[in-house]
Amino acid sequence: MKTIKLLNSNNNTAVSKKEIPLFLCWRNDSAGSLYVEIKKIRKKYAFSPINEIILETCYKMLNETERDDNSILIEYPDDFIRKMRLTGLVSIRGDGHFIGLNTKENNVIDYTLQQYIYCKEFRTEKEFFSYIGQIDNVFAKVKKTELKKMG
Repeated sequence: MKTIKLLNSNNNTAVSKKEIPLFLCWRNDSAGSLYVEIKKIRKKYAFSPINEIILETCYKMLNETERDDNSILIEYPDDFIRKMRLTGLVSIRGDGHFIGLNTKENNVIDYTLQQYIYCKEFRTEKEFFSYIGQIDNVFAKVKKTELKKMG
């Protein structure tokens, strides 16, 4: 989401469906370096890089991990888009070719980026399940407010 916000803020563009594999293969948590990579590819190929360019970039990040090309280019991005749309935080644009942040959810997006941008490390399973079982009252409050508006 942070990389998408960077793309939006610098030239008001969404993410091309063809760029989603880069998000899924990116090895570090640096939204800025992913942003730079996407801008490099866009400068050379606009919003339509050929599959080989995307695959070559992804293979560099996957190292020894073997993946089916079809999975990298189609299956994983489709699954990602489907799950992100369920959150309500993204919307489809440009006749299904682009994914952008849902501006009506900016408060939730900003909160998510502030609170959950870094993955927490757990020493034990119990510690993990204790953390994951907690209710984020801010999210619960936001959703409750939205339900009142709809009802």
